Amino acid sequence: MLIERLVLKLEMLKGGVYQIGDKICRVSYDYYFEIENGNEARISEITNASQLINDREVKSNMTHVETRDYYHGYRTVYFASNKRMVGRLRVNDIGGSTWYFITNSSQKKILGVWVGNKFMRLRVRWDAGYYRDPGSSTPNSNISISAWDSGYESKQNIEYAYCISFSPVIASYSACHVYFWVEEGSYKYNDFPNGFLNY
Repeated sequence: MLIERLVLKLEMLKGGVYQIGDKICRVSYDYYFEIENGNEARISEITNASQLINDREVKSNMTHVETRDYYHGYRTVYFASNKRMVGRLRVNDIGGSTWYFITNSSQKKILGVWVGNKFMRLRVRWDAGYYRDPGSSTPNSNISISAWDSGYESKQNIEYAYCISFSPVIASYSACHVYFWVEEGSYKYNDFPNGFLNY
């Protein structure tokens, strides 16, 4: 029952900040930040943080050492020989939980090398889904994932968590259709029909 209460209290705040019960947290590409006491006055500190914070009220940890092994899905959409959008599925253990992310990046080829470039408006979304978490109090029951849409954002990269579980989910009993979009004159998208199985 704890996982159901936790899922019901998960709230997406502005700037990639989540609230789970009394905890306010943010996951960036390299760091996990958590305000345990729910002090909303401290949100701006974690929203703008780009390094570890040395403070008793704010926990901060590195999320990972960058390697391609953290990604379990990778798709590209090309617009021209020198422009593309890249969608990635990433799984990471953060703060004692398993987080499943969709990342959308815009890239441009310069001198034969793909580099990040903010030239498009990006979007991610996912349909309602479900997962099974062997670490929950009801490991044989499906836990719901609510549908969500980021809307278009003028950024080089966007990343959102579509599932947060106590332990790695049982992928064969889990499903969530995940999309990544771009607006570059026209709209284009690609998708992962199941964000847990990468197909």
